[in-house]
Amino acid sequence: MHKLSKHKIYYIFSLLLITLSLLITSCGASNTGSTPTTAANSPSPSPSGASPSPSSQQNTPSASPTQANNGQESSQQHGKLWSDKPVSIEIYATVGSTEVGPPPKNWFWYDAVKKATNIDVKISWITDPSQYTPTLQTRAGANDLPDLFTTDRNTLQQLVQQGLVADWSPYLKYMPNFVKDRDVNELAKYGTFDGKHYGLVTKNAYPYKGIVIIRQDWLDKLGLKPPKTIDEYLEVMKAFTEKDPDGNGKKDTYGYTAFIDDNGQISGFDPFFAAFGAQLDWKFEKDQVVPMRISDQRRQALEFINKMVNEGVLDPDWKTQQGQDYANKWKTGKVGIFAGDWCAIFCRQGYQEFARANPNGKMVIIDPPVGPNGDSAAGTYSRLGNMYVMSKKAADAGKGEAIARLLEWIDTDGYYLTAFGQEEVNWKRDSQGHIVPGPKSYLDPENLVLTQLRAYAYKGTEEELRARYDNTYKAANGQTISVWSVYQRALKLPKLDTTNQAIIPPAPPEISADLTRTMAEAELKFATGQRPFSDWPNYVNQVKSMGLDQWTEMANQAAAEAGLIKK
Repeated sequence: MHKLSKHKIYYIFSLLLITLSLLITSCGASNTGSTPTTAANSPSPSPSGASPSPSSQQNTPSASPTQANNGQESSQQHGKLWSDKPVSIEIYATVGSTEVGPPPKNWFWYDAVKKATNIDVKISWITDPSQYTPTLQTRAGANDLPDLFTTDRNTLQQLVQQGLVADWSPYLKYMPNFVKDRDVNELAKYGTFDGKHYGLVTKNAYPYKGIVIIRQDWLDKLGLKPPKTIDEYLEVMKAFTEKDPDGNGKKDTYGYTAFIDDNGQISGFDPFFAAFGAQLDWKFEKDQVVPMRISDQRRQALEFINKMVNEGVLDPDWKTQQGQDYANKWKTGKVGIFAGDWCAIFCRQGYQEFARANPNGKMVIIDPPVGPNGDSAAGTYSRLGNMYVMSKKAADAGKGEAIARLLEWIDTDGYYLTAFGQEEVNWKRDSQGHIVPGPKSYLDPENLVLTQLRAYAYKGTEEELRARYDNTYKAANGQTISVWSVYQRALKLPKLDTTNQAIIPPAPPEISADLTRTMAEAELKFATGQRPFSDWPNYVNQVKSMGLDQWTEMANQAAAEAGLIKK
């Protein structure tokens, strides 16, 4: 063998060092992942908000702990809704459907939120809606409010006075789609106190419901046309009462029915109060708010109801029956005209009960009565939906941004999952792209437990409303009922906007119970003829002296502060 010279040995050794250096560099690059994760090549979330399937992720390399901020995953990897630090948030909510209870502990929604936002959500469910506000007030008294909850303006005002809630203003930038989709800026004044945005008010996602119904088969049998004015209504009601429209040979039908609500107020007469311009409790004029319960218009409406009583067209049980008794009257086919909720009447369960009891019966929507001055409305509608509140304790703990991101997720990536459940399981899309029930339908009673937080997701879009109401069914008496067509008909009815009524504070607690009871009892007595209308001035003076004047001053102050009247 030839002995290598020192020069050749040095040359070979240098080549080996260069080759080894290149190998190390190449290995290092392959260990870090050759494809950066970007919006263009990362898996897109499904419309349901569920995480991508394993097959869609298998070619995407995972970052090592040292690359992900020493074990801390970042918003750059997960998107703008991700919280860099894990956050725990408590939501306080009522179940969407009381008959099925809260979701199970392993509800898919919790996992989806965690994967998308790094937020652990705990929901404190209230299964009895009547206990929602009392329980919330108890927790407020113990300075233990949940992080996120909904409430009404009056309860919010109390919490503001106690210093227990936070201003949303610093956090709106983290929820731009939520703010836009739900008209938050437009409705901000309804949740503002002392210049601070304590109540995150959203638009009403639920459809208008108030309608007037008439028995079309009774009209046909008696050769009558649908009534338009209050006088025409009275004539048709008399015919329905006196001319045996069901043909059974008995005097057992009535022109109209109503009831007494849980607060002792006469109910079911909305279209007649509206015909006299007296349906709402308060009237907003240019420079003042006027109480309508003591107005001449209210008296005139009560006089007309008294006329209905005297003419014998009212179901005699109306002054003692409650809401369920009232519903049973139209379901059994004993009344010809009534006011109600279009879905309670025409959605499958309600109308099927009517159809089974009335094989030849047919109900249709008609325009509400027109009063002497041209006033007319079938019911009322408010533009206000949910009012979201963040506790000050949560904001002080640094949870404000995460709460805003959570609501943004519910409005965007998590919308379909929250509103309708899992795609291809609870819902799917038909050939036209419409949302329709899946094999475990979101509409079936046993699956409602999976969308118990749907009220947080609902926006009131046409797609959403179609998913909830666009169905057609065959009634027990052979009629084909298109629920969507019923909804479209209801939308065309004249209605009263009650949005500004929300600004009015409740009556002072020291007078509220007595004042409410006195007005309810007086109106029932006037309507039934137990108290003569000649005594109306004395009634007005009585309720004014009981504190109505004080309440009116409070109403005017609140309206002026909200910019609804000029002072």
